[in-house]
Amino acid sequence: MDDPDLTGALATLHRSASALAPGRVMSKLIIPNDQIKYLVLNTGDIAEVDRRIAARIALDGATPYAFEDLAYDILADGDQTYVAAVARETLAEAEGFAAQNKFQPVCAVAAPAPEDFPGEPFFRATQLAAELGITDAEALRDGVAVVELGE
Repeated sequence: MDDPDLTGALATLHRSASALAPGRVMSKLIIPNDQIKYLVLNTGDIAEVDRRIAARIALDGATPYAFEDLAYDILADGDQTYVAAVARETLAEAEGFAAQNKFQPVCAVAAPAPEDFPGEPFFRATQLAAELGITDAEALRDGVAVVELGE
């Protein structure tokens, strides 16, 4: 993002992606971790609906946003509930930026450290996914988070 020729760098990336997979380039938006609030709650071994209630309570006041303005995901692991939340406006900005640069985003996720969220936080399918007829958002979710392998 700090490339002085960001437009050119994105065009090169798009050309590379197009060469690897001819046709429409679709992408998964990985929201930067500095835009995400991660929480680990000691909830006990409770039902998912109760974990979601606990997450909502914990997120209230934990970010500058009202709960209704957040997209969030949870992951149960025994007595702990992992929570990842991001502002809906951040998702909209990322989706718009990716679409403007022809990356056709189909969903928004994060790539957290395992201690923050031991999996892939899935925030939502995008408008494009709906336009493409992708009605099962779970089909876009990966079981593990993306791992950066280097340059």
